[in-house]
Amino acid sequence: LKEMDQGKTLQGFQAAAPSWAPTYKVVKKKAGFVYDKKRAPAYCDRILWRSLPGSASALQLRSFETSPEVVTSDHKPVRASLLLSPEAELAIPASTLQLVLSGLSAQNLRSEE
Repeated sequence: LKEMDQGKTLQGFQAAAPSWAPTYKVVKKKAGFVYDKKRAPAYCDRILWRSLPGSASALQLRSFETSPEVVTSDHKPVRASLLLSPEAELAIPASTLQLVLSGLSAQNLRSEE
């Protein structure tokens, strides 16, 4: 995040700062944040996003969280919820926008109002 804030890498992208313990390198098959003592814990799991130029107000981060209950990997997964506002002022005509989602799958989703 420091490099991004200084404009040295991934220009135009945003990333939320985690508000939880590092998500890597945790011990598999243990809920919570139990770390492998051979490795230093690290924040290597991120979600990056960017908006079209002049349209940053149309895309807003709603939540950014981890799932410490997942025990199948040495990483704890992270997830984000972003709100795309069609009412926001866009820098390009709406008729040229295309939202493409592919290869998605989900189970046991919870409803968010």
